[in-house]
Amino acid sequence: MTADRSNGASRRAHAPPAATADGEQLRLLLARWRQSLELHARYVGLDDAHYQHVQPWPKHERPARWIIDLARERAASLSRIVEQRAAEGDRAFLEALEMMGFLANLAGLQGNERFIPLASVENERREVLTARTRRPKRAEPPKRAEPARAAEEPTREMPRVAARPAAARRASPEEIDARIVDDALRLLGWGRQWHELGDLIARLAERPAAAEVRRILREHRASIERRAGITAG
Repeated sequence: MTADRSNGASRRAHAPPAATADGEQLRLLLARWRQSLELHARYVGLDDAHYQHVQPWPKHERPARWIIDLARERAASLSRIVEQRAAEGDRAFLEALEMMGFLANLAGLQGNERFIPLASVENERREVLTARTRRPKRAEPPKRAEPARAAEEPTREMPRVAARPAAARRASPEEIDARIVDDALRLLGWGRQWHELGDLIARLAERPAAAEVRRILREHRASIERRAGITAG
């Protein structure tokens, strides 16, 4: 779910919009969010230099692909719920959700840079995308005869690790634990709850099944909470 922080100050200076019984404001807001997330999905392939100039971004930490994908899933789910409740005539639910969205922007946002800024088609700097697409390819030097053991030598296209047997590339248990600890710290920093971590991390590439992830999280919980600044309540 994106946060429109570029004009957050002006929003705070105005009274909340009147809630609509048919959920029309929610539909418009969700449409903006979903369009923004689709643009972010297009920008995943940009390098950092082009990403920084493709939209007039506010200062933020560039979101990872899995964060964008998760936000797209949640926005689609929320859209379905809104349509269902609107069809059922659940006016109280729609009004409450509109007020929640207003309060989240007014009082709930923190001063960190971990959010997905709102992207719009109107603000997209298409010349940045065009320049990247049309960038001329560097001329390749003529190929020379390769020595007999060339497949085992590291090159820009084929690093040495690619020639190793598959078993040699498998991460050790300690490396897997470290990855899951890092994943947990990132998710907690994004506001996720502890009980959500197992399923979310298990969905990432090269992570074990959810049951194994939860076991590792239990073993390292004290360390994770200390590093995340979480104190026992």
